[in-house]
Amino acid sequence: MHHVRKALAYLHESMGSLDLLASDKFFHDGEHLLLKIQDQLISLSERGQTVSEPVLRQYLRRITYGKDGLAARLYPFLHTATGLYEPQHIMIDPKIAFGKPCLKRLGVKTDIIADRFLAGETIEDLTADYGAKPEEIQEAIRWSSRKAA
Repeated sequence: MHHVRKALAYLHESMGSLDLLASDKFFHDGEHLLLKIQDQLISLSERGQTVSEPVLRQYLRRITYGKDGLAARLYPFLHTATGLYEPQHIMIDPKIAFGKPCLKRLGVKTDIIADRFLAGETIEDLTADYGAKPEEIQEAIRWSSRKAA
């Protein structure tokens, strides 16, 4: 939250508006808030310091934008003991499942899948019920477990 507060203050001071936070010029690397201005990526959290875009590329491709240029869908990373888990089975889209995390291919909320698993249903049962792939079910369970941890 410390980085967010600093970034919001800097953005408000320097640009007078927070509207850019919903545009395709806004990015987040897991720690800092970033803004692309005139082909340069700057860190709002670091009061306009220029950032190397190649370093952040894996994060930048996790958001898709609508025709209006505003963020439409996020594919969050899962952090595991071995590092970042990159498949894009989980999405957050305000137009699907009321913006709750769900399986991209099916639109089923991850919490529903995890609750059923925790109630004793097997991954095979859930795969058959939803017509899902085992890795989709496993990622939904990992996502929901991450929130609880």
